[in-house]
Amino acid sequence: MTDLRQLAGVLEQVALFQGLNKRELRAVARASNEIEHTAGREVVSEGRGSIGFHLILSGKAEVTRKGRKLRALGRGDHFGEIALIDNQPRSATVTALTPLRTLTITAWNFKPLLREHPRSRTSCCCSFALVCVKRRGGPPSDAAGPDRRSPISLRRAAATNRRGES
Repeated sequence: MTDLRQLAGVLEQVALFQGLNKRELRAVARASNEIEHTAGREVVSEGRGSIGFHLILSGKAEVTRKGRKLRALGRGDHFGEIALIDNQPRSATVTALTPLRTLTITAWNFKPLLREHPRSRTSCCCSFALVCVKRRGGPPSDAAGPDRRSPISLRRAAATNRRGES
């Protein structure tokens, strides 16, 4: 699957990239690589660094933390988005259960995209924030409404705030 339009279409299905236009999606696709992982290989290891974001194109994987299975992953699932913006050790291990093919975007290829496509920065940052909220079990019950909005709604709100509207 090396056709940029196809890859952009696949990326468009990922919440992190849903606010991007076709040109921006193609830029992300150009910055990514398809990687084959053998069954049994740890793609990401808990407590160690990671190179970036992985979108599963085919195959199955398992997420574990401290040896305990958290969930299974398959085609269309993704992991490692936080690795695009931080240099912290990974919080879980992802192991290929079958031969696994991923579309991988490294942090060093992703960060320049945010500089080259400033509009995408807002969309991606909002999506990162939502990922963090979900990973922590969702916003507190007394949280304000903005935390519950979609990445696209958050992007629109940010654009409105930049224009000085309320």
